[in-house]
Amino acid sequence: MTPSEIIKADYKRYGHSEQDVARLFFSIKRLIDNKAGFLLQNGNSVLLITNLDGKKAEVALFTADSPLKIKSALKHFMEQVKQAGFKEVYGEDGGPVLNKTL
Repeated sequence: MTPSEIIKADYKRYGHSEQDVARLFFSIKRLIDNKAGFLLQNGNSVLLITNLDGKKAEVALFTADSPLKIKSALKHFMEQVKQAGFKEVYGEDGGPVLNKTL
């Protein structure tokens, strides 16, 4: 799956409309265009990283992976976040799928 397909599938799984998905894509594009955010992909999981101040980041996980693959993807993502130099990472509740996995 492409990052766009993963994000759309994950967002719609929680009942968001096509209009909500379009707004989300616009926001992600704006972050990337302004070099304030970037995407990482591992399998069918995508991590959106928003740089808050060079040492702090906000993350949002979008996934179409099984619970076991999510664990592997999270491990990979956290290694990448550390390599990027972030010391603190913030995010919202991962929803029922991620909470059950963790």
